[in-house]
Amino acid sequence: MMIPAEEPIFLPCGRFRGGNLRSQLQKYWVLRANCEQAVPVHPFAADNSLRTKIMPDSLLPLERLMETLRERAETRPSGSYTTRLMDGGPAKIGDKILEEARELIEAAAEPDSAEPDSAGREHFVYEAGDLIYHTLVMLAYRGVDLSEVAAELARREGTSGLVEKASRENKES
Repeated sequence: MMIPAEEPIFLPCGRFRGGNLRSQLQKYWVLRANCEQAVPVHPFAADNSLRTKIMPDSLLPLERLMETLRERAETRPSGSYTTRLMDGGPAKIGDKILEEARELIEAAAEPDSAEPDSAGREHFVYEAGDLIYHTLVMLAYRGVDLSEVAAELARREGTSGLVEKASRENKES
């Protein structure tokens, strides 16, 4: 079902689950309840004034964390771990990203990391959280919103990684 931009649709909190509807919504406006009020948004807009608000409730902590990190980037409160990272700039944040990436890879190599309800899987998820957190710190430090990354991933959706990489290499030549 294609819906013109002038005719928004309504998605209640936590009801957006991706799939085929996701690709259709990339081009259209959506009206979504943010659990307080309905607001018009474009699902994959990079412009902060139209920041993405459509996501499953399980991903809302990422949006809240990104908001906190943006605030910390602006205010740099003392005693904050995030402030300490940002004060060290890209080098310090980058070192943490590399450290967390190594730890995630090590956790993935644990024999039971793929088994549901295992200590190895719990460790893997924990390390993935650390890597995502530090990556979001770098985004906030650079003033990049998570919705911009989502827009880039949406742009690549349905394109083979090999094809996408080849197109970048052709542009660089």
